[in-house]
Amino acid sequence: MNSFFPLAAAVAVMIFANAEASFAASTTAAQKTPTNHAATAHHGSHLAVTVGELEIHDAAIRATLPNAPVAAAYMTIRNHGDEDDRLLGGSAAFAGMVQLHDMVMENDVMNMRQVSDGLTIPAGQSVTLQAGGLHLMLMQLEARMQAGENRSITLFFEKAGAVTFDLPVKDMRGSAARHTDHDAARDAE
Repeated sequence: MNSFFPLAAAVAVMIFANAEASFAASTTAAQKTPTNHAATAHHGSHLAVTVGELEIHDAAIRATLPNAPVAAAYMTIRNHGDEDDRLLGGSAAFAGMVQLHDMVMENDVMNMRQVSDGLTIPAGQSVTLQAGGLHLMLMQLEARMQAGENRSITLFFEKAGAVTFDLPVKDMRGSAARHTDHDAARDAE
């Protein structure tokens, strides 16, 4: 039994080192930008968050089943400025990684890929992150995303800087597109 403890300690060190490396890899210079306190306003029935010239509205996280390792977040980002800005990434205390993903058709098969060079938010235009297209993937979840709760997320923009705000978690069953690669974990339960 004594040989179990050194092995368990080695495994724990490897797990911690892997988690630390994942965090370091997901941290960019933009993530070190001081976080802006978002201004919020109600537009109809939707809450809008403003940072610099950007307005974020219709933001939500898709609810998950227990033990799901990933969730998706959707929103619309409007650039009211005269210059393009770029969404560089994000972070959340409840997720080990936040990545920007896109769904693309390749050889008649829909595939999901990470958008590693950021997403341009053109001056005077809006970009919508939605099911079946561009979206945020919240990976290595620490807990289930339950409909009705709110979760805090930080987004990092090239010019506007960092902004932290709450997103509602919503039950989106029956929405137009499913995350086939990620939903396999849900379907296995």
